[in-house]
Amino acid sequence: MESIREVDFSGLKVPFVAVYGHPDDFPDKYVARIYELDRATDTIMVKETLEEIEMDIKEHTAMTFIPRGTADVPSLVGVWMQEGSSMRSTKEYKAIREEIYRFIGAYITKHVYAPSNKEIAEAVGISGTTVHRHLIDMIDEGILETDAEPGTQRAIRIRNTQVVKRRKKSE
Repeated sequence: MESIREVDFSGLKVPFVAVYGHPDDFPDKYVARIYELDRATDTIMVKETLEEIEMDIKEHTAMTFIPRGTADVPSLVGVWMQEGSSMRSTKEYKAIREEIYRFIGAYITKHVYAPSNKEIAEAVGISGTTVHRHLIDMIDEGILETDAEPGTQRAIRIRNTQVVKRRKKSE
């Protein structure tokens, strides 16, 4: 396709656009691929520069950019997702968030510090980009807290909690 405006997103339940820089199949180009949940479609847009892809997506959609997570493939630049995506109301979305929340709580209890995005992704079975998106949403909604810049590793905590190391009893 020449432009993202050619894509009919209406039939896709949870669409997003993954943008890759110099992937193996187009080593000197940038590629935008349409996804449905975690499944790639056959629809791609190939451009010479990242700026061309970004301008096209910004001009023809209301999508928001989420940068690549540390657990994602190196050629991934990031993903563009619909703001208020319909995924927010699905049982799957809620189940993933609950699993992330429980994993973070258990991890902090055991290690006394937060897990990395990669550790969360591996434990829950989702991509680093998806973890990043969920963490940002959970911080925005007040479920999680951080004092650091968005995306800083191991800088999250469950709202209104404090981690206190237990002292070992002296014998």
